[in-house]
Amino acid sequence: MAQSLKLQPLTSLGTPNNVLSDDYVHGTFETYKFKASTTNGGKVDYKAKVATAQKDGKLAVKVSDEGKIQFPFLDKYTFQFCQRRSGDVKLHFDLGNYTISGKSWNFFTNVKTDTTLSKFNFRLGTNYFGSTCESNTRLELVPGDAPVLTHRNYIKKGSIYYGGVFSLNLQALALKRYDALFGYVNDKYEANLKHESDNKDTKDLQVGTLTATVSYFHDANTKLALEVQNKGHKLQPTFTVGAQRKVNSDLTVKGKVNNKLDLSLASKYALNRQFTLTAGLQLALNEKNIVDFSKFPPVPFGLQLETNF
Repeated sequence: MAQSLKLQPLTSLGTPNNVLSDDYVHGTFETYKFKASTTNGGKVDYKAKVATAQKDGKLAVKVSDEGKIQFPFLDKYTFQFCQRRSGDVKLHFDLGNYTISGKSWNFFTNVKTDTTLSKFNFRLGTNYFGSTCESNTRLELVPGDAPVLTHRNYIKKGSIYYGGVFSLNLQALALKRYDALFGYVNDKYEANLKHESDNKDTKDLQVGTLTATVSYFHDANTKLALEVQNKGHKLQPTFTVGAQRKVNSDLTVKGKVNNKLDLSLASKYALNRQFTLTAGLQLALNEKNIVDFSKFPPVPFGLQLETNF
């Protein structure tokens, strides 16, 4: 089942509200995603981003991409190879599931390096998936650096969910990360409060980024959301409000605006079962020149094409 490859990044508690996060592709001019899978768990993923910048009348184009190949072997294990254009390489081994004391545990290990083999980052860990609880633990070893132990718990009981991520520098006995999430959801509303630390070694807990989000589900096709965020101990909150509408089975439109009057719009259209096109743009409504023709594109605009087989 390769459960370790289905996880979000282990240091993340996720983004429960997709009204304000997913599909806003205006930051990159073009994005291409290709995904293919087999019936026995094999996968091929490829993602390419094309960014543009214009200076002194000259257009510069930058391409970044990454590829992933995943395949099972010996009916129990799964291997994944990842490489980016920047030279980063990752080898991941899912070691399968084992029943211990009547509970199912998953084990994995991976190695991060680059094409020059000049650095190595070794990780090994375990995952537990219960009916109401998910628990993940990982030990990270980097030659010449301190080992880091990371543990994440996520629990959902009825309408209430909560979780935490903690990373400990085992040499200095200092916390690198101490994140927490608490939320409530029902058929009409969802509210959650999340704390994200600065990911720096510390022996004194400090306030990181606090994010409070409230969502209202008007019906199965319409969602509204409000997010208030504050970074650090000084009270300087920012806010974002957004809405999402599923027009039909193929088309979804959404928009959000923040306290700086940055308006972001996005639409996602399923051309067919294999191809999905997403378009997004952003308008800085508080700027004197909302459209700047000295740049390309003149407003932040992006297209994303997803292919699935």
